[in-house]
Amino acid sequence: MSSDRAPPERPEPSGETPDESTGDDEIDASPERRRDVLSEVITMEPGTRRTANVEMLVIEAELVADGHEPDNPAIPVDTETGEAFRDRIEDTDLVPAWTRPWEGADE
Repeated sequence: MSSDRAPPERPEPSGETPDESTGDDEIDASPERRRDVLSEVITMEPGTRRTANVEMLVIEAELVADGHEPDNPAIPVDTETGEAFRDRIEDTDLVPAWTRPWEGADE
């Protein structure tokens, strides 16, 4: 089976080097320079942790009740998980860790 279409044409080379066309000389950059550039783009801040594990949410709430202040507490992945967590701690004094109750305690 053959095609009657002509092959696609290739663009004419511009004669510019990658450095000239992009204005970016990172191709030949030293490892230190690459690290500096990446550190400007990549942050070390953790993203939001989401979980469907109700037991993990309970454990984190218990840790907060014991005085621990987690840096990045998990939040329920969906409404069903949140409702299951609420039902699980209903008859306790536990507070969800993701609400960060320790941050408002000093006010």
